[in-house]
Amino acid sequence: MLGEELGISRVKCYRIFKETLNQSPSDILMSLRLQKAEVLLKTKRLNISEISFECGYNDPKYFGRSFKKYFGKTPKEFKEFKEYSA
Repeated sequence: MLGEELGISRVKCYRIFKETLNQSPSDILMSLRLQKAEVLLKTKRLNISEISFECGYNDPKYFGRSFKKYFGKTPKEFKEFKEYSA
């Protein structure tokens, strides 16, 4: 969809992202979704499954694996750490 909006091919869109940002469009989108999850874990009183759905993940287990890979902690560990440090 992004390529269509910009009027360029999918391949050219991918190349531009990789050249300028050193990340693929899907990596950037995942990063943005996980950053949104971080904010929700810090500020909202939602449970982890609700946060995963709010960030566009259909599977809370996949969300948890992605979150841990990105932040080095599970969402539960992250949420508990933020509660103790506040």
